[in-house]
Amino acid sequence: MQHNRRVAALIHVIFLALLVFCLIERQVRRALGPAQTMSGLYPDNRRVRPSGRMIL
Repeated sequence: MQHNRRVAALIHVIFLALLVFCLIERQVRRALGPAQTMSGLYPDNRRVRPSGRMIL
């Protein structure tokens, strides 16, 4: 990264990726409701609130 424009572009790409990640998590949690959990995200089928990392 030798040019300021490339650094700025990389920061924009990282920001957009984080935004999409958070929006996916938010949509799934909204669809489930405030107190509901999902099973199948862990190998032992524990019921947990989904996070963006678990979803992807």
